[in-house]
Amino acid sequence: TTYKTEDTDRAVYIYYTASTPLAVIEQSGTKGKSYTVADDLQVVYVTSTNDYSVAWARDLVDNNQAVDVPTEADGVYDYMTNAGQQTGQWQQNNWVMLDFDNHADFADLVSEFTAGNQPIIKGGSLVGEYTDDVNYTIRVSHDAKLELEQAEPYVPNVYCAANYYGKPTQLGTNGRTYWFMTPKVMEVATHTWSVYQSGYNAGFYMPESKFIDGQWFNEAGLLGAYGLNMQYNEGAFTPVAGQAYRYLGVTLVKGTEGTTATAAPRHAPTSLEAQPGSAISANREVAPLNLTGSEEQVVTAVSHITAGREVLSVTYSDVAGRQSSKPFDGVNIIVTRYTDGTTTTRKALF
Repeated sequence: TTYKTEDTDRAVYIYYTASTPLAVIEQSGTKGKSYTVADDLQVVYVTSTNDYSVAWARDLVDNNQAVDVPTEADGVYDYMTNAGQQTGQWQQNNWVMLDFDNHADFADLVSEFTAGNQPIIKGGSLVGEYTDDVNYTIRVSHDAKLELEQAEPYVPNVYCAANYYGKPTQLGTNGRTYWFMTPKVMEVATHTWSVYQSGYNAGFYMPESKFIDGQWFNEAGLLGAYGLNMQYNEGAFTPVAGQAYRYLGVTLVKGTEGTTATAAPRHAPTSLEAQPGSAISANREVAPLNLTGSEEQVVTAVSHITAGREVLSVTYSDVAGRQSSKPFDGVNIIVTRYTDGTTTTRKALF
């Protein structure tokens, strides 16, 4: 632009950096371009090894209702919630991996994380090159001066292999329809009931549907599988075939397809050939972050125990405390009572 002085016109050049929401960068950003991230980002996990200095972060945009979660009143069951795995609302924030590449502030971030904190990087302070537009990654600029502040700990979503089936719902062998949240790319989440199979189509599978030692394992006969990527795992752990695990992992887009969605046994590996009619190519893989094979990570009860119980009643309550058998407009507290005397409670927006 120009402005006029008393004696001449003078050209004035104005430099500025426009900040961009993380969702916009991931939807339409240009690989190789530098961006300033507008959103506050909460760092959920940090890995510091000889090969990597990276962190995974989620934006703090209020987008929990980005997915319409069905209710029992719709005749569709939120599988992980009903199984007692998922608590509270499904978090559907946008995720990104931050490559610090020897950035000076990374040591501070590691110290915070080691101390048990999951700090927020304030919006406008993170600047970096968008280096991967598939598995979303930003290489933090050495000139960026990160502004950190404390945050409440993040409770990760909980998934199983059926969440990677490729469809939002599955019809169980018990006649019920189950709904599954789709994991976000670069999302850090807890993965449970993950039965490892080695060899051809190695990866994690749903357990085989069997009645063992007085209880059902995967009673609804649900299917699902995801590939395995060990590049970010801390340590040199090798999963044991036929064993089920629960661990923290990050969801990636697979470079090649090949994992077959089927069910796997818990106690011993069998053929990895797809069951008739169940083959589906997975386009996601999971990189374990803290899989060590420790005793607390080995799953010994992988059944959906609640699959056999029947719903007795569903009650909806609004913020004023009114109750109804149908949902109110706005926020509802949903209490589901089952024939075995148990109840589940969750909050949803209608």
